[in-house]
Amino acid sequence: MDKIATKRALIIFFIIAFGVGLRLYNLRAPLLDNDSWRQTDTAAIALNFYRNGMNIFYPQVDWGGNTPGYCETEFQLVPYLVALMYKLLGVHDYFGRLISVLFSLGSMIFLYLLLRRYLDTAAAIVALFFFAFAPLSIYFSRVFMPDPAMLFFSISSLYYFTLWFEENKLRHAILSAVFLSLGLLVKVSMLFMGFPFLCLCLIKRGRSALWDWRLWLFASASLVPVILWYWHAQRIAAESGLSFGVTNMAFHTGFASSLLSTEFAYRMAGRFVSRILTPTGCVFAVVGLIIKPKAREELVLYAWLGGFILFTLVASRTSLGHDYYQLPFVPVAAGFVGKGFIYFKRSLENLAIDNAPFWWGPLRSSVVYLSLLTVPLFSIASLFPYQFRHEGFISFSVKAIGYYHIDRNQGYAAQRIKELTGDDELLLIVIPEKGKYPFPPTIFYFSQRKGWYEFSPYVTPDYLEEMKGKGARYLVTQVFDELPPETQTYLLTRCRPVDMGISDPPLRMFDLHWGSDEIKARLAP
Repeated sequence: MDKIATKRALIIFFIIAFGVGLRLYNLRAPLLDNDSWRQTDTAAIALNFYRNGMNIFYPQVDWGGNTPGYCETEFQLVPYLVALMYKLLGVHDYFGRLISVLFSLGSMIFLYLLLRRYLDTAAAIVALFFFAFAPLSIYFSRVFMPDPAMLFFSISSLYYFTLWFEENKLRHAILSAVFLSLGLLVKVSMLFMGFPFLCLCLIKRGRSALWDWRLWLFASASLVPVILWYWHAQRIAAESGLSFGVTNMAFHTGFASSLLSTEFAYRMAGRFVSRILTPTGCVFAVVGLIIKPKAREELVLYAWLGGFILFTLVASRTSLGHDYYQLPFVPVAAGFVGKGFIYFKRSLENLAIDNAPFWWGPLRSSVVYLSLLTVPLFSIASLFPYQFRHEGFISFSVKAIGYYHIDRNQGYAAQRIKELTGDDELLLIVIPEKGKYPFPPTIFYFSQRKGWYEFSPYVTPDYLEEMKGKGARYLVTQVFDELPPETQTYLLTRCRPVDMGISDPPLRMFDLHWGSDEIKARLAP
């Protein structure tokens, strides 16, 4: 290995090592940080696999009440892998984060290998650097969620698909089909990857790709398992009534409204600048986007970007509500950032100044590389914002409010519920229709209880009687004042308040099965 190759390998190693190191930060923290709802939902499925039998075809949630909790979900590969680790090493929910970090490590490696084929080596290294240190990539590559796995499968499947065209080896086609299928099973939103796959087919084979039996066989092998799984998942939903909304397009879509909504445009633009690309990344990405492609293969990046934009518009409702729906944008953005940075660097190097002072060369190099180093600095500012509160003439307090902020109040509330209720007693958690605090999956997971949740406008006395008949023992809510007046009266006169001993969050708890003698005594004049 020559000196240049050795230096390049060391740079790649250190980028990946530091990137993984950042993702290991706070790995053992409780699942009470950003997006704890989705994380504890995933963690509960893993725990239920571990406790109730390792049947990957019937995932179970905690909010199924008095039923087994079988739920329509994506294919739960990540929780199943975590459950296997529980079997071997004991129950530690940070295993879920660790598996995500390992998938992210694979994503970094395959992204470099992929972009090295579409761009040049220098641009691929810069793209790797951006992917390793982009704020959204750092945080959501260490969460207990399926998204890091989906990102790994999307990049690796496209990489092996590219190799298949270039080297015509069967093993590359098989690996690509397996990874593509797993990615779609883990997150069906990966369908937008069809755009770069189709673009590559047209670049390499032209119109003849439409009649190539090998490509049709590849597509069939990739999609048949996906179709079978989501057909099975729909059957689970039909029987249990429980669903993540995976096949409910009305739950996710809002295409027309997103095109007309100024709020959607404003919030998404702010998110892309601050949390996804960073201001520096935005500049380089735009430069990379407008530079004319040097090779036709670069068009795959444009198709990849187009597919993501279409997905974001179609699934605008969930895209706007959750940052992690933009995670698939980071690798394709990294490609444009790498391309734009190399163009910027070479343009400065080619900038000739007559009688330039001695410091021009070092200054030029410093500007180039310091501009790239601002990406991790912006990431730190985005991921770890703090709130400064003035408390006196020269005193102030500092409070972390960023992605890593641990909502210990929810954890404490769940612990109190665990102490006040029996192991088999079912909860009914009532949440506001707008804003979902407290998060039912989080409360269920940390209290180790099961039950139901419902939105406050729909909780009527008749509904409570129905839920009591199903076995609901306690009602827990933070929005007592938002309940219908007749429901408030019902709870105050026919149920026993349970003192939780906490004021933040201001949860109220009622025993729905208060004995009839106690009720009569309370109602007596």
